[in-house]
Amino acid sequence: MGDIRIISASAGTGKTYRLAEILRDHLRAPDTSPEKVVATTFTRKAAAELEERARKFLLTGGEPTLVGKAHRLGAARIGTVNAVCGRLVQEFAFELGLSPDLEVLDEDRAREEFARALEASLTGERAARLADLSTRMAQIAKETKRRDSGWRRTVKDLADKARANRIAPERFAGFAEESIGLLRSLLPERSEIPSPRERDELLRRAMEDFDGAVDLQSDTTDATGDTAKFVRGALATLSRGEPLTWDAWAKAATLKTGKKSEGHAPPVREAAMRCGSDPRFHDDLEEAVRLVFSIAAGALEAYRERKRSLGVIDYVDQEQYALELLEREDVRERLGGEIDLVLVDEFQDTSPLQLAVFLRLADIAGRSYWVGDRKQAIYAFRDADPALMEQVLARLGPEAADEPLTTNRRSRASLVHLTSAVFSRVLQGRGIPEEDVRTDPLPCTELEELGPPVELWNCQGKAIKDHLSGIAQGVRRLIREGRCRDGRNPGESRPVAPRDVAVLCPKNDQCDQAALALEAAGLPVRRPRPGLLATPEAAAALAALRLFADPGNPLAAAQLARLATADSPPDDFLSAALEAPRGEA
Repeated sequence: MGDIRIISASAGTGKTYRLAEILRDHLRAPDTSPEKVVATTFTRKAAAELEERARKFLLTGGEPTLVGKAHRLGAARIGTVNAVCGRLVQEFAFELGLSPDLEVLDEDRAREEFARALEASLTGERAARLADLSTRMAQIAKETKRRDSGWRRTVKDLADKARANRIAPERFAGFAEESIGLLRSLLPERSEIPSPRERDELLRRAMEDFDGAVDLQSDTTDATGDTAKFVRGALATLSRGEPLTWDAWAKAATLKTGKKSEGHAPPVREAAMRCGSDPRFHDDLEEAVRLVFSIAAGALEAYRERKRSLGVIDYVDQEQYALELLEREDVRERLGGEIDLVLVDEFQDTSPLQLAVFLRLADIAGRSYWVGDRKQAIYAFRDADPALMEQVLARLGPEAADEPLTTNRRSRASLVHLTSAVFSRVLQGRGIPEEDVRTDPLPCTELEELGPPVELWNCQGKAIKDHLSGIAQGVRRLIREGRCRDGRNPGESRPVAPRDVAVLCPKNDQCDQAALALEAAGLPVRRPRPGLLATPEAAAALAALRLFADPGNPLAAAQLARLATADSPPDDFLSAALEAPRGEA
């Protein structure tokens, strides 16, 4: 393993600045050159910032040699992990038997092509069976608006995890059996007694007794009302001779009521708990697991063939091909004279496949610096595995640790102290020592006019609309009366501007509601908007172009007609279109 140095750096402690310093110091040596540098960042913006800072450092002082290296910095391999891997693949395309002009699919296009490959690899019988099992398991497989929801989402997740870990589809059958074995260890042992018919009858009778005993006139709680409605729906299903979904069995096993009706619930719960040992439940689970793994394996093969036929690759392919190259002795020998420094930013967000790439690069280069933050690794962003960073730190040992960055240069002192005190206790439970959590603020005077670092706003009313309205009024008051630290002059303050305020919500629809509340309070708002092609204007333009190119395109005609009459309710529009004489809709 090459010489790897790990730099622990919390948010706001100057990671990019430190990396730029390392790059500058490295290039000061007479026998070094920018062309031999590899630096990976998480975003294009971070890559551009790193390159620009390093260039400024080299230009400071006007030393001719360093000025020349500053101008050649664009030749360094600096970019996102995919950009760096893509450049390697392009440089050694012929060694891989690929065209150097391969098109790289973005994430949206890759998702679409995988969905097409999945559908092409499916037989109608298997798809129907898995859809039926999903409904029986209620994989809360109520298919939503997303094309890849339900079991298709599960198949895609399996395929993504396999590719991120370089797992061949041929191993999926074994994984299916391992998963089934784990499931069996978590479930009650399957039993044929009582028989499936008797189990259904026991649950039906218990539900009938519950339905007859509960008095909704005296027990008006929402819990009892909702449960009574569920029980009646389940009884209606059973009376039609249809089986209950296992989701319904699970809900019956955890029946909730108000206090007045609590005495009637235990018989239903007891009867429903028998589903855990029901052979039908075990069979459905095992069949679903085997089908999902089998379909995922077939979809991966079909996706690989589809990309080959289209002459394209995706981001994961870039990383896989790059690793394949770095494992070849002839490529390693050539790169040995071309790479002498590797910098890795946001190391905590590394996937297993990316880690393998970084380790191979570290073997080739003279020295590597990996900058990361263990605290942020707990979020497991994308395919990142939080355990990876822990294992790397343990494997390299304490001697690999470089000087950590512990001074927060972004936030006011009181806020730094507060977050250090709170999170040092919380993250100790995740195995992260206190010294890796606490940071120190810049030594500057705390401005009294900024007020406390945290305030609690008590919003009136129970509805989310009332809460958001209260938040909007609070933000309005904060902008009108509050002050914040001046970033350009840390020792001074300035009035709060709308751009200084961020409102975080747990769901996207709440973000939309919050934006409306802020706008109603007269505040300017910036929020994610649908892409240009998703706007009604763009949709109308595209439909018109399609109709112009093909006057017989019924879908384009219907879409354009609907957009032109957008004020009418959709149902009214559809009824009028269906009732209109042919050719007039």
